[in-house]
Amino acid sequence: MNHSERSYQIHLDSLLGFAGELQRELEALIRLGGDLDGLRSGTDDLSALGDFVEAHWLMQRHLDALDDMDELVREVRDTVAFAGDVTIWVAEQYADHDRHIADDFTRLQSRIDAGGYV
Repeated sequence: MNHSERSYQIHLDSLLGFAGELQRELEALIRLGGDLDGLRSGTDDLSALGDFVEAHWLMQRHLDALDDMDELVREVRDTVAFAGDVTIWVAEQYADHDRHIADDFTRLQSRIDAGGYV
């Protein structure tokens, strides 16, 4: 394997832009969770559909579906938050690495300029 096969490039601005998009998605998911709470509050009055077996069954199905949606939104929200955290961490690590490389080159150039290396 030669050097070019092992090298790669990371565009930090794109990576940070992706992290920003993940944050916006996370905020939307949090709002969706609030909207689900609003749907649930409408189930307080079980008599709204009538007092018969089918109405109670329908209300229970509605509550079960909301529970499933709550769980799904929570899992997706956690996953998006994790992806955002990882993306930001990776970007920070690459930026830190780039700073160290730049510092090393600056020190090397200073030594060359001072006649330390020929």
